[in-house]
Amino acid sequence: MAIIKTISDLLWGMPLIVLILLAGIIFTVGSKFFQIAHLKHILKNTIGTLFSKKDNGKGMMKPLEVISIAVGGAVGVGNIGGVAKKLLNELRISFAVNIFFYLS
Repeated sequence: MAIIKTISDLLWGMPLIVLILLAGIIFTVGSKFFQIAHLKHILKNTIGTLFSKKDNGKGMMKPLEVISIAVGGAVGVGNIGGVAKKLLNELRISFAVNIFFYLS
């Protein structure tokens, strides 16, 4: 078990941060700074069309719907349910405390 802990500490420490940053730099230079050179086009076609009222045609999805589905898939229903449950528990506790102090 100590070996696994040691490997985990090595992987999830500074070496992983350096590796991720190095990979980002390599891909940025290798693509000739694509994400910077085409930033205007990227923003116009993502955030610029997010709340567009334009009809996309039959069977096409609106950008907001696409982003909602993507975030839902990435976050997961379990996390959303967990947050809702936690908020509900907090509201119950808060409500009980308020009633307690109101009645005292």
